[in-house]
Amino acid sequence: MADTAEGRAPEDINFWDLRALTGQQAETAMAAFVALFRRFRELLRVPAGPTLSRIEQNARAHLIFSAVIRAKTWARRYEAEDYPRAAARMADILINGIAAGGRPWAPASLELAPPRGADASEVSREAFLKAATALVNEYGYRGASVDRISARLKVTKGSFYHHNDTKDDLVAACFGRTFDVIRRAHRASATVADDGWSRLCATCAALVRHQFSENGPLLRLSALSATAESVRPGLLAEIGQLSEKTAGMIADGIADGSIRATDATIAAELVNGMINAAAELSRWSPAATIDTAADLFVKPLMFGMFSAPEKMRS
Repeated sequence: MADTAEGRAPEDINFWDLRALTGQQAETAMAAFVALFRRFRELLRVPAGPTLSRIEQNARAHLIFSAVIRAKTWARRYEAEDYPRAAARMADILINGIAAGGRPWAPASLELAPPRGADASEVSREAFLKAATALVNEYGYRGASVDRISARLKVTKGSFYHHNDTKDDLVAACFGRTFDVIRRAHRASATVADDGWSRLCATCAALVRHQFSENGPLLRLSALSATAESVRPGLLAEIGQLSEKTAGMIADGIADGSIRATDATIAAELVNGMINAAAELSRWSPAATIDTAADLFVKPLMFGMFSAPEKMRS
């Protein structure tokens, strides 16, 4: 990234709209992407590392790979000369985790009820939001066409436009729905835990479980790049506010001794990125379920990527 910023290398591509490809082009690109993921996964097999099952290897590889890709977004707040410091702090968190010594893994259960008045009927506003969220996550913004969304709900395009002015408006509403779920998780965690560590674990576990629930998933933040320019600044502002909530929770944990001394801002980016990437966990670890997702995906970030699974049990 420093080489790119200082003109020594071209900009790297992103993978956000890879699933919008079709036909032979899609097969070729996805095969190459899967091969890249497998090469990345091999980096986790170190002689002194823990013995991990294939599902655990895949989950941790997806977590780190997603963190590396997403770093392109948040690292832009730093000057190029500060990239090495930011990278070192990111690596420290990934390797050593967030928990202070001796902290247990026992996240409190949170109830993330749907918004009051939400109707789960086939053609309700909530149904459109859920369908659009899932399809944007699966096919990218461009691949989640009006025809595809309508077909998922078994309604006509006329019905789509009866409930929604444009696809841009619908996707902006999907972001609003996702932000609302995240806020509810933060508020709920404050009622069941006192220290920063316990609140962080409860929030993360609840949101990752939500990704696998009938009310999930949350919208991937990669959709932001294709939203209308008129609404993007407002969405970016909300994302920034939610990131500050997470950073504040981590800072509180550092202050009360339940979270080890880390860069709270970078830790928050990694935590939020982990929650975001959990929407695709089942793609890389098909055996993951609503009951196992938090153990597979949240615990490694909390205790470090090379921590043994048994060490992370309370």
